[in-house]
Amino acid sequence: MYLSHEEFKGSSPLLRSGRHIPCKTESFRNPLTPAGIISVSSGSRSRGTYTPKSTAARLHAEAWRTIHQREWQVEHRIPAALFPILPSTIFLTAGLAQSRRGRPWQRWFTARGGPNRLPLHALATNAIVALARMHGAGIPFPTFLPLNDFAPAARWIAECKREGRSCAVWGFASPCVRVAAAALTLGLDISGTLFVTGGEALSEAKASLLARAQAEAIATYYISEVGCVGAACRQMSASNSVHVHEDEVAVISWRQQIPGTEAEVNALLVTTLLPFAPHVLINAEMGDAGDLETASCDCLFAKLGFRRKISGIYSYSKLTGQGVTLVGTSLVRLLEETLPARFGGGPGDYQLVELEGSAQTELMLRVSSRTGVRSTEPVREWFLKEIRNHFGGSLAARVWQHSAGFTVMLAEPLTTGGKILPLVLLKPEHGGSHEAQDVSRL
Repeated sequence: MYLSHEEFKGSSPLLRSGRHIPCKTESFRNPLTPAGIISVSSGSRSRGTYTPKSTAARLHAEAWRTIHQREWQVEHRIPAALFPILPSTIFLTAGLAQSRRGRPWQRWFTARGGPNRLPLHALATNAIVALARMHGAGIPFPTFLPLNDFAPAARWIAECKREGRSCAVWGFASPCVRVAAAALTLGLDISGTLFVTGGEALSEAKASLLARAQAEAIATYYISEVGCVGAACRQMSASNSVHVHEDEVAVISWRQQIPGTEAEVNALLVTTLLPFAPHVLINAEMGDAGDLETASCDCLFAKLGFRRKISGIYSYSKLTGQGVTLVGTSLVRLLEETLPARFGGGPGDYQLVELEGSAQTELMLRVSSRTGVRSTEPVREWFLKEIRNHFGGSLAARVWQHSAGFTVMLAEPLTTGGKILPLVLLKPEHGGSHEAQDVSRL
């Protein structure tokens, strides 16, 4: 018994033994879970997955947060955040939880995406924060970072360090690494800072750069529709590994071939266990891979009995760069049909590659010379406009623009297993070629 990621998302029919079982994502909602704060996963469809999480689920998550922070030894550190504004709601749920613990974020740094860009999202975010503060929540108003500039966050952390206190910063992995890179470039001392990362793989390259800044890194593994699958202990600070929350989920691996390739991965299948889990899932594939092992550490998690470990986590069916999720199969139509219809060429002439850059996860759109395209600027502008037309795309476009993490280049698509695929998700330890005739970077 299993459920594929595409079946869960409703983009592929659920067929078993020749029988079609009508269903959609909402069909897997837990009927015993009352409505609560709704989280919405980003996606490249017309809308993401709406997941109501009950008060019981939030309290369970906050209990785990207490255990996490005790293991991470963050009580003496100044808490801060690097999360996006609306349409992402993570700033609200995480901020409220941190406030309820009595240790609210002292600063919240975020990307606006350019001068006067998406003003309604910024205004709505400030309104929500103001309302939360009126009711006693300790959520700071966002501090908007200049375009492609993470130096203000690095300077603030360094100032705290000069005053004798280190910081604990929660955020997606790439923005955290960009802060560390800015500190190294400016010669700022942020040593002792703990970055609690999520949303994308904490690859060796990212962990290495954080280590160069003498900062620590902790990986967490969240799935919006499930909850927290696991979190790393301090002894896992140099690897993309987590202890599984075995009270919350059961995880097994399934060796399978990635559609359209000759590659095989250890796909992770998740079963929800809590009576107040937002969805009832049995062996559900969520598009991630990793290796299941027994942890040998003596950390707090292990002492509490959580010795199941997932190492080397990465996504193989969806883009997760900089914490923004865009489902791969939905992008294929854009790459193989819509782009060729607009600019020329055909299937195999446009390829989107996710890879590890020097300081962040980057997305590269490779455009073949067969298309007849001579300038990447029109392709860049049109592609981002199309992305914004999908739910989650507006967030993606804003995040990529702010971080300069999206590149369009005139270069032949990469060959994988003798085939040219429209979407290439390189494993974290791989790199990628950045040579091109004409590069347009946001």
